[in-house]
Amino acid sequence: MTDEMMFIGVFIIFCCVLIATLMRNGDYEEQRILSTGIYEVGVEIRPGRCDLIAASGGGNFSVRSKKANAWNMGNPIGVTSGIMSNRFRNITLKQGDLLQINGNVTVMLSPPVPILDLRTETLGPGIYRFGVDVTPAKYDFEVDSGVGEIYLVEIGKDTYNLFQEMAAGSALKPSAFNNVICSRRYELWVTGSLQLKLKRSKHQPLWMNFRKGL
Repeated sequence: MTDEMMFIGVFIIFCCVLIATLMRNGDYEEQRILSTGIYEVGVEIRPGRCDLIAASGGGNFSVRSKKANAWNMGNPIGVTSGIMSNRFRNITLKQGDLLQINGNVTVMLSPPVPILDLRTETLGPGIYRFGVDVTPAKYDFEVDSGVGEIYLVEIGKDTYNLFQEMAAGSALKPSAFNNVICSRRYELWVTGSLQLKLKRSKHQPLWMNFRKGL
């Protein structure tokens, strides 16, 4: 083997490793503790996809996109029970975004925890992308516990196709919402303290079966 061929082989291996690293979607690989304040992504904290976990106290957080004129994502978070959740899953922090933490709360940025089995797991507050976190399908939503809202948001747009307040054991708010088509175009946002069960609806669209939910 000539030196030139060896160099090409090493270069190909390097490119493969680089591509594999980039395909990790920028997930956090370490934990970072933050207290009350405003943090600019790319300056005080690095870009990436992470879970926010309450380490102590209670309060709320919000994220402002670099392109938006208002805070466009937020949720109560804390170690106390009730309307607060102690974890918000799958936040994507982009370069230039602002993360604001309010109240008497300390949060930890942590690597996202994958969903392994919808038959046994619930979806708590967070953002879930169909085709990445959850298999695309037609689902029935059932509240396991808590209270909050759900949004079905089209990726890359500021509008949502579904908004519904839900609660467990409430006479005023539903605990189930059925036959929601969840394709790869959408993200499911779960807020408040909801713990949501997703079950495949009885009748699945044929186009979703054949095109794998595209």
